Amino acid sequence: MHPSTPLRDRLPRIYPSEQPDSKAPHHELRDRLASVGDLSSWSDELAADTAWPLSYFFSPARANVLRGLPLPVGGLVLEIGSRAGAVTRYLGEEALLLDALEPDPAMAEIAAARCSGLDNVAVFSAWVDEVPVTAVYDLVVAIDVLGELEQRQVTLEHFLTECRDLLKPGGVLILGADNADGVRRRAGGLTPPVGISSPHRPAWLSLDDLRAAVTDSGLQASVLSAFPDHRLTKVMFDADALASVDPHLVADLPSFPSPSYGAPILESELEGALWRSLVHAGQGKNHANSFVALISDAEPPPTAAATYWSMGRAAALSACNRIVALDDGDVVVERRAAFPRAGHADGPLRLRTHTEPYVRGPSLVDLIASADSARQAHAILGRWTTLVENAALEGDVPWDLIARNVIVDATDCLRPIDQEWELSGATVSTVLRRGIFWLASDLLAASVTPPWLRGRTHGQVADFLWWLTGHHGDGEWLAAFVAEEAHSTSFVSPLRPPRSRVHIERQNGRILSAISKSPTEPTSLAADPTVDDDAPSLQAVVDSLLAVNEQLRTQLEELERQRRHDALTQRDHVIGVTAELEVMRDRVTRAQAGQKLAMTKVRRLRKQVADMQASLTWRVGRRVVRPLARLKGRR
Repeated sequence: MHPSTPLRDRLPRIYPSEQPDSKAPHHELRDRLASVGDLSSWSDELAADTAWPLSYFFSPARANVLRGLPLPVGGLVLEIGSRAGAVTRYLGEEALLLDALEPDPAMAEIAAARCSGLDNVAVFSAWVDEVPVTAVYDLVVAIDVLGELEQRQVTLEHFLTECRDLLKPGGVLILGADNADGVRRRAGGLTPPVGISSPHRPAWLSLDDLRAAVTDSGLQASVLSAFPDHRLTKVMFDADALASVDPHLVADLPSFPSPSYGAPILESELEGALWRSLVHAGQGKNHANSFVALISDAEPPPTAAATYWSMGRAAALSACNRIVALDDGDVVVERRAAFPRAGHADGPLRLRTHTEPYVRGPSLVDLIASADSARQAHAILGRWTTLVENAALEGDVPWDLIARNVIVDATDCLRPIDQEWELSGATVSTVLRRGIFWLASDLLAASVTPPWLRGRTHGQVADFLWWLTGHHGDGEWLAAFVAEEAHSTSFVSPLRPPRSRVHIERQNGRILSAISKSPTEPTSLAADPTVDDDAPSLQAVVDSLLAVNEQLRTQLEELERQRRHDALTQRDHVIGVTAELEVMRDRVTRAQAGQKLAMTKVRRLRKQVADMQASLTWRVGRRVVRPLARLKGRR
């Protein structure tokens, strides 16, 4: 039997209705919960809800904001603002005892329904000011509460003080909120409502205001940056710690544009360009889209430099990756299951949970793209082929050992990274076919396509690369790859009824076939080679390209100079716009200060007039002097 808490002794718990009213608020959320059999925090059934706002209420990614933090194992937890219970369910699975507060009775009932079967969870339709002031909780979680604070006209400092009085010494408060200076807002993005029939007002908080409120409450805070935000978090990091690991990661780890959540989609390049400019100016940590703050009366627990998640996968194949700086100065990437209790995945794929060193340097794709000739690319591909063969001799064939997952380190050695997958029954040929197909995609997507690359379609380019590795087959290898990849990847995504695995496999096959037949840029690639037993030697191919290679090189250098010029111009423009925004903000602040000063003077003058009118002199003058003056005027 679980212990009690003062809150449970004082307020009645909320239980889900056995016969909910179909006309009541949020009935669609209750109907959705009633339609699934798995209510866990990793539920693949609920992960199928990809449309906003259902994904906000039910997505397993809602709890990512907590999965990347060093939470106490077990213990007593208080959640403030549970909404539909997506985070509540996760906390209930991890905590010894969980009290969840939700001021909206209808939403509190939905949260209770989401936590069905968890006897350690109690949901209350209440707010924090109704909790008995007793320091019993090890952890307090408050996600998306700023709108509620504004409606209640409660300051953040007062709220933090209330939470502090409920925490044990050394306990932690986790606060997740939108940044008033976030790069998404600066780029014109909107903060979405997080309700259905009674949406909460969007609310924001600046880093300076957060730190001031924490200090005034007598607490300490460790603040992390979250992207695209704290709702469906993909990336969370300590900007200073991550910059000490690799300065480029602060700019490159988030992906843009941020999701629109049903609002107009942001300009694809604006948000990313603005973020990179802010990071290069040393202002990145002030302009993250969301803050996740660990607040305590003591020094908050240390966190990883960065944590990032795979998204859109079946629960058993979802990964949580942590970049950690060790005490000896080494940096490693820890990969673990995002949902350890989800069990084993269906199908041939398995998630590899392991720790690998963090490696800096360009990728193998970058090295091949910079090759001056097909002969040089052939030599580089030979090194990759040897790497795959040697790795296969050491154990299971590394299914994910493709060019984009190989780094060329400072000593010119090839170092595998991001080896997430194991594929039962995979062979060296399986990995080589997969690597060549996706290498063709990466080279064609590069800013400058290598001039020695040949083919009019994606498949023909892949054929040419396959030939450079010393293989032949007239496209037979490509058909084998499409069949293997379509089958393997059909198990990656969670099922979304009424689709079946067979349906997904066929769809994947059609997509891969369409990619292989898609045309390349006609001006960037030479004619398609004929690959057969009588094909010319590699030297003959190289010689045939030398004539056009020199001409293209000059054109490419000019294009690269123009691209760099355009990039610098755009960066300067973004910095200029940012500076103008800061100047305008300063002007508004000064105007507001002047207005306050003027109002103070007006109030002082009004008080002086009121004091004068209340004086004896004024009353005598009003009753005697003014009538005599009027009589004198009549004479």
